[in-house]
Amino acid sequence: MIHPGATYLITRRTNRRHHLFRPDEDITQLFHYCLAEAAAKYGILVHTFCLMSTHEHLVLTDPEGRLSDFLERMHRHMSLGTKVLRRWEGSVWDTQATSVVHLLSPQAIVEKMAYVQVNPVAAGLVRRSHKWPGA
Repeated sequence: MIHPGATYLITRRTNRRHHLFRPDEDITQLFHYCLAEAAAKYGILVHTFCLMSTHEHLVLTDPEGRLSDFLERMHRHMSLGTKVLRRWEGSVWDTQATSVVHLLSPQAIVEKMAYVQVNPVAAGLVRRSHKWPGA
């Protein structure tokens, strides 16, 4: 259920965990564009995000209850752009539904924001979050 004004942790994985989002300038720009364009169109407030090689994490607030529209647009454009950049003919996203976790308290929001920010460190890819070369 989508609630206007609610804050969520969003996670979505690539198909079969292919490294379609491995960090480079093009995929990072594509992600920034798709995220910003869809957020502006649907009034989504993005608090933090991290694009790993095989998945995305977003923490956002949906003031108007338009989360479904936002995710559909952002993920469609990210998929189309990734197919071009990676010369990929298959499905970009996993067939499982996007994970949408309603964050019910300020503490939960802060905890998930920290989780998203340190994801590359927790995965052993970099020593400090700001060193992650991707989005």
